[in-house]
Amino acid sequence: MTVLSLGNFTLNGTVTGTNTWEAPGNLFGTNVINGALTWVAGDWNSAAFVTIAPNTTLIVAGVLNSWGGTGNNNMNGTVVTNYGTVAWASGTIQGGHGTAIYNYGLWDAQSDQIFNNAYGGNGTVFNNFGTFRKSGGGPAGPNYTLFANAVAFNQLAGVLDVQNGTNGLELAFQGGGNFTGGYITTNQFGLTVLSLGNFTLNGTVTGTNTWEAPGNLFGTNVINGALTWVAGDWNSAAFVTITTNTTLIVAGGTGDNNMNGTVVTNYGTVAWASGTIQGGNGTAIYNYGLWDAQSDQQLNNNFGGSTTFNNYGTFLKSAGTEPNSTSFQSGVGFVNNGTVDAQNGLLQISGNFANSASTLAVANTATIQFAQAVVLPGGLVTGSGTVQAPSITSSAVVSPGATNAVLNLAGNYTQLLGGSIQFDIGGTSPGVNQSQVNVTGTAKLGGLIALRFSPGYVPAVNSSNLVLTAASRSGQFPFQDHFYLLGQNKRIVPVYGPTSLVLATISAADPVNFSLSTAVQGQTFALGWPSEFGSYDLETKTNLDDPSWTFIPGVTNFYVETPMTSPHKFFRLFQPF
Repeated sequence: MTVLSLGNFTLNGTVTGTNTWEAPGNLFGTNVINGALTWVAGDWNSAAFVTIAPNTTLIVAGVLNSWGGTGNNNMNGTVVTNYGTVAWASGTIQGGHGTAIYNYGLWDAQSDQIFNNAYGGNGTVFNNFGTFRKSGGGPAGPNYTLFANAVAFNQLAGVLDVQNGTNGLELAFQGGGNFTGGYITTNQFGLTVLSLGNFTLNGTVTGTNTWEAPGNLFGTNVINGALTWVAGDWNSAAFVTITTNTTLIVAGGTGDNNMNGTVVTNYGTVAWASGTIQGGNGTAIYNYGLWDAQSDQQLNNNFGGSTTFNNYGTFLKSAGTEPNSTSFQSGVGFVNNGTVDAQNGLLQISGNFANSASTLAVANTATIQFAQAVVLPGGLVTGSGTVQAPSITSSAVVSPGATNAVLNLAGNYTQLLGGSIQFDIGGTSPGVNQSQVNVTGTAKLGGLIALRFSPGYVPAVNSSNLVLTAASRSGQFPFQDHFYLLGQNKRIVPVYGPTSLVLATISAADPVNFSLSTAVQGQTFALGWPSEFGSYDLETKTNLDDPSWTFIPGVTNFYVETPMTSPHKFFRLFQPF
């Protein structure tokens, strides 16, 4: 064994052997370690630069011993560049006054130790371009390899590799840092924790067991792979983007997940497992992927100002139990340009709600509840649960969507001329083999009513279907689709009651011809024809002296114009061959 026992040494060119120890001599000046060195005791405080050459192994093994070892491996103000292997077997590494590590090789943490900034000054930085591995130590929990406060860790390329160990290993960062390259691979029982400080995730591919708890995101962030947000704030994160094929788990438990003034754009999956999300001061969420509310929590506007949830993908409420709810609190605007799908429990939207040509879906164990009146300029309302609002004014398609579906509209319902309501018929028992819509308030009817029959089912003469109930009903449907049972000498006629609509099947000869039906409501013009008579193109012109007609694309059997674009128009149906 060769021991650098006392004094100052410079290693710069000598090829050291496997049993060369620094214990407790000090490195001094500029050093290049070739071959091997075991650092048991002594300081690198006077070593301005230490380079670990390729194919070289440095064993860091600081211990308390009779040679004067303190258990610390000190590198105050030292710049260390590793191209080989650093086996961090034991010992606390102490930095400060600009200590900087550049790891291009393998840095292997083989036990539960601490890298700190005990000497103070302008901090310590660990820059990883190679592989930082946590290969040994105790179970995740109280034991971990820790980069302490004021030690920044920058993942710039390469790999952060937290391995399983016996009961799982934990690597924790408390000094913040930039994760802008490479990737984190955290095995089944391992854990990588952004524990304290400010972090930027923008380029590093994170592993499934990467936790933010309670470090803070800062600046512009792009999350790739996976992240579990247990604690910590996004208040200083101006932008957070969740990429495609990435899962963010929001798991604040009984705590808060704060995103004051943050713009969040999701292209992947947000699994909102627990935790209150707090917004304000311009917080804006743009969801293009899946946002899955898996419990009863709230998104509020507690920081003041404004918060908006803009849904272009799917907002799913997959779990929860009434009377508890997933709640968008007052002051949080919800703009739906995609799908809102309530599968279980209660979804409450207390702030402003806007819905374009989008979808509201509600399962039979779920309720979507709006605190304010809802206007639906288009889109689809479907399912067998409950949509509740003071009033619903609809130019959308309202369709329970299945023969056993009963859709409840809790409140007053007005169907405008451009709206439609569709029923699935396979028998005469609502909720069993025919669908139904129940309105708890007043129902003002207009627009189109359409029927879909189950394969092979033909209504019998004198049979009837109760398709709509209400506390009171007014108005009728000027447009009807699939009410002629061609070839059966039957047709269906609507029977309007003061609180209901029944569809009765009667004997009637098939009509020889049919005509367009038209209606006007304010600035809305609509026309329609029964699609059971075949496929037609709709054409228009404004001058009968003009021999040419203009084809209107995308029209099946119902056309709506709002506002009307001309004081007079002419229409015809043309059947192409």
